[in-house]
Amino acid sequence: MQDLPIKPSCPRQLQMQFDSKRLRGMSLRERQQVVTCLAILLAEAAGASEPEGSDNGR
Repeated sequence: MQDLPIKPSCPRQLQMQFDSKRLRGMSLRERQQVVTCLAILLAEAAGASEPEGSDNGR
């Protein structure tokens, strides 16, 4: 049986609006809190086990 070429898959990247109407209505402090929470969530999802500020003396 002949090996068939593998078709490249389409990218499955999530499209997010970072300048939506909801964000435009936020104060600078609220927006900073949301961005911080999102960064923590993404780090946890990626498997980061230590907070960003911890560099273990490096």
